[in-house]
Amino acid sequence: MQIPDYDLISILGKGSTGTVYKAYDPILERPVAIKILNPELNEDKIIVQRFIKEARTAASLLHPNIIGIYSIKQENLNYIVMEYHDGENLNAIISRESPIPLIKASKLMLQCIEGIKFAHEKEILHRDIKPENLIYSEKTNLLKIVDFGLAKILNETKHLTLNNQLLGSPGYMSPEQIKGLELDLKSDLYSLGVLYFHLLTGKLPFESENSSGFIYKTIHEPAPSIKTIIPGIPDEVENIISNLLSKAPEQRFNDCGILKNRILQIIYPGYSVNTDIKNKPPNSLQKNHILSSSILILLIIVLFVVFFNLKHRKFNNFSEVKVLKNEQGAWQLFVNDKPFFIKGVDYNPVKIGSENYQDVTDSWFFYDENYNEKNDPAFESWIDLNNNGIQDANEKTIGDFQILKDMGVNTIKVNLPLFSKEIYNNKSEKFKTSIMNIKNILDKLYKTYGIRVILNFPFVRKNQENDNKYSERSIINSMHRNLNNEISDAEKEKDVYREAGSCCAVINSIKFMIQTFKNEHYILMWMITNYEESNIKIKSENIKLIGKALSIINESDRSHPVSVSDEAYNNFSDMQLYKKSCPNIIYAINAYMGDEGFYDLWKKIKKEFDRPVLISAFGIGAYNSVSKIEDDTYQLNYLKGSWQDIISNRALIFPEKGEGNSIGGIINEWLDSWNSDSNPGEHDSGITKTNITPDGFIHNEWMGIVSQGNGKHSPFLRSPRKSYYFFKEAFNQSVSFEETNIA
Repeated sequence: MQIPDYDLISILGKGSTGTVYKAYDPILERPVAIKILNPELNEDKIIVQRFIKEARTAASLLHPNIIGIYSIKQENLNYIVMEYHDGENLNAIISRESPIPLIKASKLMLQCIEGIKFAHEKEILHRDIKPENLIYSEKTNLLKIVDFGLAKILNETKHLTLNNQLLGSPGYMSPEQIKGLELDLKSDLYSLGVLYFHLLTGKLPFESENSSGFIYKTIHEPAPSIKTIIPGIPDEVENIISNLLSKAPEQRFNDCGILKNRILQIIYPGYSVNTDIKNKPPNSLQKNHILSSSILILLIIVLFVVFFNLKHRKFNNFSEVKVLKNEQGAWQLFVNDKPFFIKGVDYNPVKIGSENYQDVTDSWFFYDENYNEKNDPAFESWIDLNNNGIQDANEKTIGDFQILKDMGVNTIKVNLPLFSKEIYNNKSEKFKTSIMNIKNILDKLYKTYGIRVILNFPFVRKNQENDNKYSERSIINSMHRNLNNEISDAEKEKDVYREAGSCCAVINSIKFMIQTFKNEHYILMWMITNYEESNIKIKSENIKLIGKALSIINESDRSHPVSVSDEAYNNFSDMQLYKKSCPNIIYAINAYMGDEGFYDLWKKIKKEFDRPVLISAFGIGAYNSVSKIEDDTYQLNYLKGSWQDIISNRALIFPEKGEGNSIGGIINEWLDSWNSDSNPGEHDSGITKTNITPDGFIHNEWMGIVSQGNGKHSPFLRSPRKSYYFFKEAFNQSVSFEETNIA
């Protein structure tokens, strides 16, 4: 069998009406799944109309937990081209792993509920929820709902019903569905109850050798208690399943949102939800009274909140962020008590020709080449879709922030510009204006695009020529005296006090910036980067000094965690020093280890330090100096392998997989920086040798997942590489399931 424009690879599954194939789309270079209606059914108008309706219904549901529909064709064959999800159906998993542990089963349920909840919000019932229609990928930990062939649109007047045929799967159908009654969303809730029971026990609530047996038991027999099979199951789980399997729809939860919250309480003990489990709807008289009262109460609350916020807005603007270790030993990042997984990029774009992007006069925060009072990279960039180096009519100006949002980024790492000592000390009008400008840009980043910020501060000591003369202890003692203004002018002339003063200047600068930004709601965390790479003595002393600085920083802000990053590539030898001097940090690592991920990094850190891990930089240059051409395929494979390893070690899938200490990763970097190696006006191929790339060089000026093309339209032109499109799909597939499904 042949399908135009596609190469059929293998059969994924067969059903009574069609066959699903894995195929390849050579034009878009991606795998797809194709569902082909059995040719002998092409003359059956009702079946063909159902087939078309299935495609249209599913195509209207754009959600990470629902399989995506690309197109439908009606030629010699009727077929649907859809997203290929590399996984297996839950029936195979139940058969192999039954009984499935409570937490894993609950997390699978949560993803299924999210997809069904979204369909319900669009007034679509699935009507055939069962393990065969749920595909789960171990690689991405993502579950997707397939087969909307029996889906029903609420209040739809036209029905496509096959005469005398029971629509659904016995064992999973609700009593009202079996009886042929008018259905609402609570019928799908019943099926979800059967699924939860099946996942946990490996059995159906009602078992029979034939359909008539299933039908009789579903209608007439009370649902068994799951405790008869698993005596130690928590009471809350029994209550949930008992509620869902109620014979009368009105005794079940009102909607999937309530069920989702109950499941969250199972996965995350202490998750707070104030919902009555019986949740019986009020009668019509009660509704009118409740509605009137609710409107009055809501109005009072709104007025109070508005008044309170206006009066106290500067105190309640921030987000509370923390890292917690759960009972299973896994680490998670929480924002306002909701889990958050970092899908980040290092965002510090540099216009071509700039030499010092850290200087306040040359930072991207102040780019306005066309003098329209709009920040160039943030709001004025455009995508060169056809790579012709000019802005065509269809290439609209949208800005990096919109491009980042479309990619699915939820966090950017930003280096704040370095203000001169005079500007900083005097807090001049220029300084205040600059700070306000930065705040306004980052505020819009969060409010309009939903992206949070990690503010990165360099820890650099200025007087390193004196480091061999004085011990770390003497520097720290002098630093404390310096910070407490206990040093005389004469003492300040001594080398050790100058060194301490250098440390104090860095710490005071960081402290001031934290005090300035800590109440901004876009702040996710602070990062201190130890920029010393070569001198082991200085590096180890820096770690101890950073540890001392952390206590000062924590006094300034207790609502955001601090991560400490090591600028040296793949440096883990100082882990014990970090553990001793900085015991409560998020351990951030710049790791460049290859396309297979980070090997035993997660296990080693869990064993020796046991702190949450953030990959603060991972990436590779998109250039091959042997062939002397751009090579974004190698970059794609490298970044893809790294990201898959990052998500494979997060808390959500621990202890079934990984070490449970990954809280996310930051791609290095967003945009090619032409100033990284030598001439800032040329796109240099690379001068630093390494053993981590095929051609033996680090291509610092080709690290971006987006390039600046030929450089003639900097800082506006954006040419996304293959890795950008990979992350656009991966990030938007909700691999960070915690953030997407709980926020």
